[in-house]
Amino acid sequence: MFIRQKDDEEAYKVSLRSEDGINVSDICLLFGGGGHARAAGALIQGSKEQVKEKLMKEIKKWME
Repeated sequence: MFIRQKDDEEAYKVSLRSEDGINVSDICLLFGGGGHARAAGALIQGSKEQVKEKLMKEIKKWME
């Protein structure tokens, strides 16, 4: 997971990568993004902590 702030906004560009069969495109689609099964991204509004919390919540669901 890579999180980078979008130019002076309270929005973060997120890139997800997977090797273990988790479809990260499905996770990014939840946030209005997309991509491929093993590499995807999205732009998520909020503080860095809020963005990490939102992502981890969804990633944990997919890992169960």
